[in-house]
Amino acid sequence: MNLSEKNYNDFKCLLEYFVAHLELLAANLSIKDEKDFSILCNNANWDSQDPRRIRIQEALSSNNIGLAGQGYNNGPIQQQIQKWANFNGKRICISVQKGNPKGSERLFSRATYLQWEDAGYNIRCNWNSNKTKVDSIYIVDIEKKPEQVILTHQINDLNLFVEESSCTKKLVEFFNTYYDMIINRFTNEIKLQVESNSNLILTGAPGTGKTYLAKEIAKAMTGDNEAHYEMVQFHPSYDYSDFVEGLRPVKNANGNIGFERKDGVFKAFCKKALVDGYTMTEEGWKYKGEKAPKYVFIIDEINRGEMSKIFGELFFSIDPGYRGTDGRINTQYQNLVDKEYDGNGNEVGEDVFKEGFFVPKNVYIIGTMNDIDRSVESMDFAMRRRFAFKEVRATDRETMLDEKISDDTIRNEAINRMRNVNYRIQTIEGLNEAYHIGPAYFGKIEGDNFTELWNNHIKGLLYEYLRGIPNAKEFLDSLERAFKEKEPYVTINNNGDLEIDASKSEDWKNKIVNKQ
Repeated sequence: MNLSEKNYNDFKCLLEYFVAHLELLAANLSIKDEKDFSILCNNANWDSQDPRRIRIQEALSSNNIGLAGQGYNNGPIQQQIQKWANFNGKRICISVQKGNPKGSERLFSRATYLQWEDAGYNIRCNWNSNKTKVDSIYIVDIEKKPEQVILTHQINDLNLFVEESSCTKKLVEFFNTYYDMIINRFTNEIKLQVESNSNLILTGAPGTGKTYLAKEIAKAMTGDNEAHYEMVQFHPSYDYSDFVEGLRPVKNANGNIGFERKDGVFKAFCKKALVDGYTMTEEGWKYKGEKAPKYVFIIDEINRGEMSKIFGELFFSIDPGYRGTDGRINTQYQNLVDKEYDGNGNEVGEDVFKEGFFVPKNVYIIGTMNDIDRSVESMDFAMRRRFAFKEVRATDRETMLDEKISDDTIRNEAINRMRNVNYRIQTIEGLNEAYHIGPAYFGKIEGDNFTELWNNHIKGLLYEYLRGIPNAKEFLDSLERAFKEKEPYVTINNNGDLEIDASKSEDWKNKIVNKQ
């Protein structure tokens, strides 16, 4: 997404509120309950024109200010930042654990932070020696053990509370870093999972962008070197000769037809990785270790092919524990593996797999499959246990819409509609989260024509979901009503699951579920 000047200014206002709120509390640590705003400001020595006072006043709906609380719980603090709290369908929350006079240090600890909806990255404050003013703010990765500070900037460098100035380069850098971490968090998590397991299958509901995600991971792992990643798509007629090797018809100089052993797409890919990631020594191929460039092979719709037939004896060599020469095997046509030829049939030397085939350690495999298609259950257990599985949920991939929909209002409405209809899907007996509609479908919208989006792209898919279910027509009607609701009835909880706003639950049931 291309961030706008408004995005940066909104973020600046949010940081100003956060800092001002904490400094106000620091001046009023002895006060336990909500108090009149003017009294708190007097204690902080803030006059009516103090920019900190002005920033907080903008956020208050009354003269009382919430002294503490956790934004995830929709407390007074969260209500005060509604003007800046939502960005591209993601909620920004503030947590302030004020404590009491005896435990007042809590205000200056990790219990006080700004976070983007269970993102795993907190924005915290560093205080001056007297703990009266915030000196700087910083981004910290809270899931690293120990926690890792990513970026720190001084308040003055961010030009907070200087109204006549636009956003500084430091503030733009701060927001870009934070935003990039949030947006790419899911991709980075899976990247680490691929690197640790070597083989990974992405499962999930239709439209969650599994194939796109696999490509993004491949690009991240290879430095976007197109020669280092490749993709094939399995289908019922795909076989061993396509994937590993087989006999192919060739015409000789006399016009006669014969057969010649040809490498399949995966074996050819492994040859490139071997030559790049290994060194030939007197003892044989030696792995370059961390210096070996990564190669990523993507298998789209991996469960649509007969995997045991396609992989053949490779079920052994693709095992992460047998990568490299330890997993060397003889393929079905090993007796024909001798010389290496170029694309014109000219001999260029011995085949690098003359002594047997193995999957280089610098080769990683990413597969994709729709969660609804349960044919994975027909996959040999020996094959299944060689892959790690990662579910990609619609809620994980909402940021896909950042690139698809440039208008903030339309994008937020699309996210609301998607969450609403997906929540209704999972409440229908026989359906569950695996039947959610992914953001790729909502990215097909033209302008703000949600009616056309429903009729042309979503209605038909839902109809197929409901085929054979009793009262399918009534369920489809209720799904359409849920889709038409543009207001945020449904949110994402801390576990990444959809949940309905408790204050709107009855209204939801009456409008969506109970209406005939």
